[in-house]
Amino acid sequence: MRIGVDTFACDGGGSGVGAYLSQFLRRLPQEGAVFELFGWDYDRYAFSEDAPDLEFVSQCFMSGRTANALWHMARYPRFVRRRKYDACFFPAAHRQPPYGSPCPSIGVVHDMAAYWGTRRTRAHLGAVLRTVMPNSLRRLDRIIAVSEWVRQELVELVGIRRSESR
Repeated sequence: MRIGVDTFACDGGGSGVGAYLSQFLRRLPQEGAVFELFGWDYDRYAFSEDAPDLEFVSQCFMSGRTANALWHMARYPRFVRRRKYDACFFPAAHRQPPYGSPCPSIGVVHDMAAYWGTRRTRAHLGAVLRTVMPNSLRRLDRIIAVSEWVRQELVELVGIRRSESR
């Protein structure tokens, strides 16, 4: 089984989500599935100490939220088919899930602050992303909520059925 791991929106390992991904990678089983990282070119070495044997596939050489969103909407499906992934893992699904996936997709949601916070808190998302993101989250095959609080927010704010989030 080939599993792609999206490093976009993991802040080069320097944020809480980046730390989450580092810990996840350190605990991958040594046998069984083949994992492969993909994301910004500048992330190439961000997780190399945590997963020295995993291949990293650079994508989207332009940086920024718009480039990230466009890549996930337009290029991600073709990329996944070309890499022949059996599943994809999104450790920062609350920031950038794909709009749809040709293979099963699992996303981790750490918080929903961008949807319920003050105008200043959610300004980084923009109106379009606040509209698109809930639909993208609902299209994931499985969602891992990091807490019961986040799980409840997914149910109330995004309309995720309780059985879809773990």
